[in-house]
Amino acid sequence: MANRRSTALLARFHTASGRAVSALTAFFFTMSSGAGLLSGIARAGDLPRVVVLPYAPIFESLPAETGVKTAEFLNTELRGSEQVQLVTLDPKLFEAAPQQANPAPVRDDAKLTEARERTAKADDFIGKLKFRQAVEELDKVVALYESQHPHIDFSALVEVYLNLAVARFRLGQDDEGEALLAQVVRLDPERRLEAEKYPPVFIRIFESTAKKVKAAPRAAIRIDTTAQGATVVLDGREIGKAPLMIKDVIKGAHYLRVIPAEGGEAWAERIEAAPGDVVRLTPSLPSAGGPLGEIVALMSRNIIDQAVVEKAAAVGEKAGADFVVLGGVHKEANQIVVSSHLLRVAQRRVSLLQRVVVDQAMLGAGIEIYKVGADIANKVEIAGEAESLPAKVARDALGSAAVAEVTSTGDKLAGSTGGKPAIVRRGTEGATTIVVQDPPRTEVRNITATGEPNLFGEPTDPSRRPDTISSKGAPTWLWVVLGVAVLGGAAGGGYFYYSQATKPITGAGPVSW
Repeated sequence: MANRRSTALLARFHTASGRAVSALTAFFFTMSSGAGLLSGIARAGDLPRVVVLPYAPIFESLPAETGVKTAEFLNTELRGSEQVQLVTLDPKLFEAAPQQANPAPVRDDAKLTEARERTAKADDFIGKLKFRQAVEELDKVVALYESQHPHIDFSALVEVYLNLAVARFRLGQDDEGEALLAQVVRLDPERRLEAEKYPPVFIRIFESTAKKVKAAPRAAIRIDTTAQGATVVLDGREIGKAPLMIKDVIKGAHYLRVIPAEGGEAWAERIEAAPGDVVRLTPSLPSAGGPLGEIVALMSRNIIDQAVVEKAAAVGEKAGADFVVLGGVHKEANQIVVSSHLLRVAQRRVSLLQRVVVDQAMLGAGIEIYKVGADIANKVEIAGEAESLPAKVARDALGSAAVAEVTSTGDKLAGSTGGKPAIVRRGTEGATTIVVQDPPRTEVRNITATGEPNLFGEPTDPSRRPDTISSKGAPTWLWVVLGVAVLGGAAGGGYFYYSQATKPITGAGPVSW
């Protein structure tokens, strides 16, 4: 009996002691696990915080979705990294900014109505040969129309300038009349005067003035805007999409409008173009993508400048990130090139990351983007070489901002256009497409070129310039025939010019000369 009691007590003791040992073991295990968890949290908190911005489609060669998808691949890669901590952007923090003040004048229907009424009154004065009163009315009409330039039909303003020129000439104010005709050419380079409406002497003066104006040195206008895909309108004619350089602009006053692709108020301004100068404008327009959309739009020009750095750093600071990854994608043959940069927010310092190439369907993008993620992990620890600004987003991307060249040669284009003006569109592959335009009279060329475009013409091959073409091998008889043809043409032209100049002026118009 005593032995049984002793055995039971011993078993109970062993059970109790086992429970105590188990409890102690569990306690120490829990403490150890907790310490490990806290240590892991501390380590995560110490990791460099990185945020990835949407990539920009360089020169709009790819859809915006390609840049967004590239950023998503990189986010997936960094999410599993043990060397950096990925910061996810909260869309609510980066909503589009409210509409900014529009520098364009507000539409005033009363002024536009007054302009039309005064135009009718001036026409009546011209019909009654009261040119001084007509000038007074038309001067007021010009002032009204110019103050409302974003809201007018520019063909009406051109007609006012023509009538004002007629009145000035009839008053003997030839210099003022020629200046007004120059303004007509500036606003409508392809304008032709109708013989039924204007007397021959006035038409000859206009043609002479137009020739002189078109032969003068030209200017250029460069438009960079934070709103991607905004439409640029010059003197009432749609030119292209921003960012854009408008070449071959006739000197003098011009009226520019930039209309956001997402709708809303347009930006508008009257500018003066001086020969040989490039007028650079950066209209501030609201972007549907807010600050992120503005950064993408700016980088689509293939430039990282101080403006891009400041905007990207502001996004990083707002997101609580130490580093910002930004970059661009562009098409190269049948592949997509991904160019990335790492911005150290505190120092505003940019360094280049590894460039990778993926197929158009981005099927193997995850494998290639892994290289970018690894490069980021390395460079947050050991900073790469700082890039000097401005720097290119993609160093090997061909092209520049779109170039719109407003020409006034009047030449018919090759191909069957029926003699109508056309738009010539040239791509990077050299392919040319002719699109017949009806009814606009101004030929507009959209050209994508390598590097900064030539101010007064398209990029040319120096070996094909007229002054470098060799005349070796040309037969002597060819030069003799060409010389005779030139002399004959000059003689015939001189006789025609003399006969026309001495020909009596005939014809009827609304006014008597």
